[in-house]
Amino acid sequence: MPTIYEWTDIKGQYGDTLLLGNGASMAIDECFSYRSLKDAAAEEG
Repeated sequence: MPTIYEWTDIKGQYGDTLLLGNGASMAIDECFSYRSLKDAAAEEG
């Protein structure tokens, strides 16, 4: 399982950064919908 870091702990490693949420992904392609992501995760186990 990958490590999840707090932004405050790693923000110094990044300059100009734009963090987009899942809503932006869903606007680009329906395959990023919450149900689609949940189903894909369930298939992977």
